Amino acid sequence: MIYKPEKKADYEESSFWGVVHKVLEDRWSKSNISLHCLAHSLNPRCSTKEWQSQHPNLTPPQSDAEISRMRKICLKRLFPNDDTRREVNVELARFFGCLDDFADEDSLRDRWEMDPIKWWLVHGSTNLIFKVFL
Repeated sequence: MIYKPEKKADYEESSFWGVVHKVLEDRWSKSNISLHCLAHSLNPRCSTKEWQSQHPNLTPPQSDAEISRMRKICLKRLFPNDDTRREVNVELARFFGCLDDFADEDSLRDRWEMDPIKWWLVHGSTNLIFKVFL
């Protein structure tokens, strides 16, 4: 589609594509990056052995310094009350560490098997962090 106005083949370089790509990159950079980091952190698949074996060069979101920093920024905006934010942080620790309700056999297996939204509906719907997004 991009190459049609320039009458170029898919493999040829396109100056129009360069402009479109720059606009898309700029738009992405202006997005709410801290919210993206929080969403990435809440993907249950990213903390499974299967994900780590398929992505050996990637750091899980809970261990990535930049993602953690941006997640904290987002949580401060979503939960300005210190006590509520502490509760959310405890829930996140339970989620990241597969503790308490998140240590359940079904919860652990389903992290990889289920769609992330469905996983949260089944295994995490009572948590404060989840209720913000309902």
